[in-house]
Amino acid sequence: MPGLHPPPWLNEVRRELQSAPPNLWPEFDPARVPLLIFGGKVTHLSGAAPQEPGWEAGEGGWVWPGRHPALTANTSVTLPGGPVAAGVLAEGLTGLDPGRLAALLVHEGFHVHQQAYPSPACEANELDALTSPRTNPAVAHARAEEARALSAALGSSHGWEDAAREALAWRTERFRQLWPEHVRFERRMETLEGLAHFVETRFLEELPRLGGGADAGADVREWAYRSGAALAHLLSRGEDGWQAEVTAGSPLDELLRARLGTAPLPSPTPELVEAARLAARETEARSVARLDAFRRLPGPRLSIETQVALRVVGFDPLNLHVLPCGSLLHTRYVRLAGPGVELEVLVEVLGGQALARGPGPLTVTALEVAATSSPRSKPGRGG
Repeated sequence: MPGLHPPPWLNEVRRELQSAPPNLWPEFDPARVPLLIFGGKVTHLSGAAPQEPGWEAGEGGWVWPGRHPALTANTSVTLPGGPVAAGVLAEGLTGLDPGRLAALLVHEGFHVHQQAYPSPACEANELDALTSPRTNPAVAHARAEEARALSAALGSSHGWEDAAREALAWRTERFRQLWPEHVRFERRMETLEGLAHFVETRFLEELPRLGGGADAGADVREWAYRSGAALAHLLSRGEDGWQAEVTAGSPLDELLRARLGTAPLPSPTPELVEAARLAARETEARSVARLDAFRRLPGPRLSIETQVALRVVGFDPLNLHVLPCGSLLHTRYVRLAGPGVELEVLVEVLGGQALARGPGPLTVTALEVAATSSPRSKPGRGG
């Protein structure tokens, strides 16, 4: 089988992981996390022995022909038989600096660590993100003010506490305008993905990027990566011990507030008020434009309608968009299952998009796929 010897870039990435700082997170060593990497031709597994047929022993690990079916996104992956690995689809990323690619594996490796130390604070319901307000100017403005203050705190070595208190004041104002499930989702996503981004940026010796007005229209999930990492960086300036409190269920912002206290709500920044108004309008316009762009995509289309709803059993939340009609647009990956049928659409590979409609976000009665090649379907097993 070709690919039994790992390519040079993969060996460089492994060396980067071996030299990771020892204090990224208590009891977390990225060099000890199994790796599952698809580089375009074969999938490499190292750090664990596979428990299923189809793998062939290679140099420094195991090799699977093509992309292993369990690897559909950059995430922690549970392989048949039990091994859990940091999975990365590295096709197209091999030109990155080895340190950057290693940082991505540190991020996903931390998710493997989180699975080994489960926490209620990481149990985020992705469906709550779909109803989180994206076109409310007041919410967008408070987030922009919070981002500006967090950025100021991160950029200061002395007196950063005042800016951090301002950020927390604007967060309180923003949370006041959200439903409880939206607050819960953001806090838990900050624990799940924000901490992974925190460990990733510590590995790179960088700080998360926060842009003030640029964050006014941020998607809540993407925002939580950076806001959670920012809060963790600020907490790390004090005494250790907060990591255990986070794992036990305490939100990052509440831990920082307990350390620093509170501050009155500052006066609004006029340019951020205007940035938020424009961001809310642009978000709504982008949603309309996405639907229009889908309608105009060239190439063949597959349309499925069923009276018995299919279940959404796999999707990529980072590449999922809510459209004005209530439909969901999948731009990377979606997998559906129902009586006698299973449908997997690797949208990115097909070069198109998939529009799903149904009575709920996880139930689909109509699917339209615009693609350059045909998706595959296979009979279900049982039922």
